[in-house]
Amino acid sequence: MFLRYIVIRLLAAIPTALLLALVVFLMKTAIPDDLIERQFKGAIFNPKGISENEINESAREIRLNLKLDLPLFYFSFQSAIIPDSIYTMYPIGNGKFYKKLLIKFGCEEQTANYYRMLLKIKQNGNEEQIDLYNHLFGKVDEKHIKEILTNAPLESEIRPVVDAYDQMVLYQNRFVPTIPAFRWHGSNNQFHIWFWNMLHFDFGKSIVDGLRVSGKIGLALINMLIITIPALMAIFMICIPLGTWLSGNNSKKASMINTILYGFDAVPLFWLSLILIILFASNNFLNIFPVFGFNISTEKNQISFYRITGLILPVVALILSNLAYVSKQVSKSIDDQKNQLYVLSARARGLTARSVLWVHIFKNSLIPIITIFSDYLTPIFAGSFVLEIVFSIPGMGKLLFDSVLNKDFPVILAILMLTASIKILSHLTADIGYKMVKPAIKY
Repeated sequence: MFLRYIVIRLLAAIPTALLLALVVFLMKTAIPDDLIERQFKGAIFNPKGISENEINESAREIRLNLKLDLPLFYFSFQSAIIPDSIYTMYPIGNGKFYKKLLIKFGCEEQTANYYRMLLKIKQNGNEEQIDLYNHLFGKVDEKHIKEILTNAPLESEIRPVVDAYDQMVLYQNRFVPTIPAFRWHGSNNQFHIWFWNMLHFDFGKSIVDGLRVSGKIGLALINMLIITIPALMAIFMICIPLGTWLSGNNSKKASMINTILYGFDAVPLFWLSLILIILFASNNFLNIFPVFGFNISTEKNQISFYRITGLILPVVALILSNLAYVSKQVSKSIDDQKNQLYVLSARARGLTARSVLWVHIFKNSLIPIITIFSDYLTPIFAGSFVLEIVFSIPGMGKLLFDSVLNKDFPVILAILMLTASIKILSHLTADIGYKMVKPAIKY
């Protein structure tokens, strides 16, 4: 029965994982800046004299290698006038402009001719003609285009553009773009390839340094886990007995401990970290720990540990900032169970208060505690992000911070996907824990 429950929960998690992957992929496609164009933006004005056409051709080859010329999903549902080749157009803005023209005028042959004429004056024209192209590119409003063409000099090179535009207006058909078409693209699409690579931990390459994203995230994840796992274990090893002791305890000692815990909880994590640095890592006070934290680096294909004592301050900061909340939740969970009838029945049978507490009350309090544990994984990781910035630890938080500053979208999306996956796994772990504690639970 237990194995069957686990299999059912794993199967139930699959749709959630697929939906998560789809959302992240949509975010990837919604990024306003084309990543390939960003890599080549500086090369257009380089001193080596490489032409823009050569740069565009190189970028086109990269897009082909990255499968960015494929349809986005397994199927598409859009206007029948939009061709499948729209995905292969580069730069990416050209495809969007061509699509707008087709939707606006509804005549495929004439629109294609107008678009070709525009590209021709851009590639072979003089400065004035290229300036005309820049004014016309992206414009689909008839009045605006007509005004631009009217004010343009009627040179022989520009005349074909005017004629092509007149033909496009003459054969304009507003009905054709409203005809929908369903197209099945199969597995040869961007989402399928991207998700398959994700399953194999292939997140592509960083825009900033060209390194594989999986390698960068791997080291950062290790550095983060070395902080969060000891902190998480310590929090629950301290908070479970502490919360149990505080439950129903109205003594002055308990009140003083609660005050201290809430004092730590009231201080923001980065302030608490700075206070610990001032007290234990500065020349003004004890100066017994390094200011900068622990990290793992790969040098000469070996993993080397640097300043392992740098672990102490960030782990202590993470523990202190979370003691109050977890202890209070444990205490509340035990208080709720103390009022149940089975507790009165156990005491009526002559069981000692200690036996009732640890054999009966604590066992039934585990389900809320497991829930707290699973829900607390993501906040713990979020807390480690702050600590990594303060203590200069090259973990996931610092990597995310640097990636956001540099607009390194492949790294950002990979971290987002990984963090959301951890959340799904934490809930799955909690469900398994519920079954272990209370076998009567069914899904």
